[in-house]
Amino acid sequence: MRARYSDENGRPGEDRPALAGVHARPEHDLFAGPGEVRAHARALDWSSTTIGPVAAWAPALRSSVRLMLDSPVAMSLWCGPSYTLVYNDAYARILGKKHPHALGRPGAAVWDELWPAVEREFSSVRAGGPPVLVDEARFTMERLEGGHAEDAWFTYALSALRDETGTCLAVYNVAVEVTEIVRARDKAAGERSRLLEAFERVPSFVSVSDHVLARHEVERLLVESENARSAGEAAQEELRAANEQLQEQGLELEERTEQAESERARATAILETMTDAHFVLDADFRFASVNAASERALFHSREQLLGRSIWEVFPAVVGTIFERSYRHVATARVPVHFIGEYEDDSLDLVPEVDAYPSADGGIAVFWRDIAPRVRGEAALRASEQRLRDVFEQAPIAVAVMTGPEHVYTAVSPLYAKTPGLGRVLLGRAMRDAFPEIAGKGYIEAIDRVYHTGEPFSATERLVPLARPGDGVIEDRYFNLGYQPLRDQEGKVYAVASVAYDVTDQVLARREVEKARTDAESLRAEAEAANAAKSQFLSTMSHELRTPLNAISGYTELLTLELRGPLNDQQRHDLDRIRRASQHLMGLVTDVLNFAKIDAGRVEFHLADVDLKWVVDDIEPLIGPQLAAKLLTFDHDGCASDSDQPLRVRADAEKVRQILLNLLTNAVKFTDAGGLVALSCEKDATKGVVRMRVSDTGRGIPADQIDRIFEPFVQVDRHRTLGSQQGVGLGLAISRDLARAMGGDLSATSELGVGSTFTLVLPAT
Repeated sequence: MRARYSDENGRPGEDRPALAGVHARPEHDLFAGPGEVRAHARALDWSSTTIGPVAAWAPALRSSVRLMLDSPVAMSLWCGPSYTLVYNDAYARILGKKHPHALGRPGAAVWDELWPAVEREFSSVRAGGPPVLVDEARFTMERLEGGHAEDAWFTYALSALRDETGTCLAVYNVAVEVTEIVRARDKAAGERSRLLEAFERVPSFVSVSDHVLARHEVERLLVESENARSAGEAAQEELRAANEQLQEQGLELEERTEQAESERARATAILETMTDAHFVLDADFRFASVNAASERALFHSREQLLGRSIWEVFPAVVGTIFERSYRHVATARVPVHFIGEYEDDSLDLVPEVDAYPSADGGIAVFWRDIAPRVRGEAALRASEQRLRDVFEQAPIAVAVMTGPEHVYTAVSPLYAKTPGLGRVLLGRAMRDAFPEIAGKGYIEAIDRVYHTGEPFSATERLVPLARPGDGVIEDRYFNLGYQPLRDQEGKVYAVASVAYDVTDQVLARREVEKARTDAESLRAEAEAANAAKSQFLSTMSHELRTPLNAISGYTELLTLELRGPLNDQQRHDLDRIRRASQHLMGLVTDVLNFAKIDAGRVEFHLADVDLKWVVDDIEPLIGPQLAAKLLTFDHDGCASDSDQPLRVRADAEKVRQILLNLLTNAVKFTDAGGLVALSCEKDATKGVVRMRVSDTGRGIPADQIDRIFEPFVQVDRHRTLGSQQGVGLGLAISRDLARAMGGDLSATSELGVGSTFTLVLPAT
């Protein structure tokens, strides 16, 4: 439970009825005035009786109690099914020692000695039977001190007190005790009979004077008897008058009750149909009435609320502004208005409450849950704050210009910086703030947006702005947007401007475009030069092959001694010429192949290639070199027989060319007695086959490992004096071929340990 704010001095709601506050407790109001019974009734805790607190009594019952208390005739109300007694001072005298303990107790228990004789009459009246009038009924009553019983005679009437629905609220009892009258009449009648009998028996010798005296005595007794009879008739007349008064009061009560019930029904209908929640608490803060809106808002039915205290049903209100305010209304008898927050396991409310003192000592509460409004206002404040934050922290310049003169009413920090350039903007018209853009079309564009309601946007618009200080005009570029802002009626009242400074980007792009143009020109020149180079290399290779073929042919003719016999020295020279020619032919072939690859003129014939066949073809070609250097060649991983031979999707000739180049290099750069190995493995996860060529040569420096695949690059690997050098195209050609077939070629090396080249090709 959290209190938000309150006004415990209170103010009545504008749409609330004025409820008069009178006494602190309802019983003080109903039983106000003199009299012993009223005093006892004010002190009695009626909530502990079977008819409940006075505040919960029906209006008809309360009206009847007021009329009864003012009557001088002994009257009592036997209330509810248990016939709980409420009576006046005259009836208290009938009760004798039973008063005041009889007040608020069931009548059957108070008059237990009489109940068997009258129960049927009470039940009949309560059940809807006719009123009962009994004359001079004799009862044996235990009402004397000490518990002694006595006979008493009563003339009494019983009638039903009903509400507007016909429900019997109580049995109205009017009683006139005629005990003394009955006893006097019986005594006089007895004396008269005795004297008449005695007079008749008087002897004749009795003197005339004695007769006269006797007659006088008889006449006296007859007078007393007549007086007793007259008193009885007077008592009956009193009873009839009381009964007539009771009937008149009953009619008046019925009229008042009908009027009160009509007003009550109208008020109830209003309370039931009103959207505000309403409930009434009695003086003990028990729910006395609840309207439908309260049932819905509190998720409690009337049956769950009526008769229970608010502290019991909603314990979370204890110690809060709700309890303080309600108790203040009940004691100070002043209205209170406040707003609080209530939260428990099932409710989460922000009630706005108007509480008024009620006439019976309780309080009437009108309230409405304003949680949606409060939370909406909080959300609105948070939204406004977020909007301000967004406005303040927006990564682009934003401003709002109001009215046809486009007066700045909101400016973000970035807008103040650019295009504002630090000048004062708020409260100034755009024409005054930026005089240098007059006639450039910008103010005219905002005018159109304001008058037509159509947005405007432009990209990379040139905006000349005066530089602060010296006023020099600088060209700035902006992405601009003008958006109309409309009021609730749809009328444009302002224009929102978004300006994104793209000067640096525009200038940078222009530099990039210039650089791109220059680069395109240079690339075209480079491509032309590269094409010329490729053409030159191709032409040169073809031109060199012709004399080299002639040299090889004539060397072969001389070796066959077609021109005559040769001596050993001549054969040695011819062998050197043949090897030099073959080496030069290999160099020319490499250059020609590289030129073809570079020009994209190499054709590939992809097929499923069995690596065993490739290795079997290569081994005879490198066998003499391996034998000459006493090298061990391990190739079991690729060339051995297998039920499932390794196959790759590639051009068989190109695979052979790559592996031959790698193995030749491994043999060339491995010292005598070393090891050259060829291994193959399939990576089913990636769908490739890896072929590794390893040697035990001197290795390649780490800083040179990436350069070995560049064209015309050779790395010194401490080859033997007898090894021959190429032009540095073998590895470059091999990698290009591998990549052209969807694979790759890479290398790892460690100085003093050796090198490993890995060829990766798609598996089949």
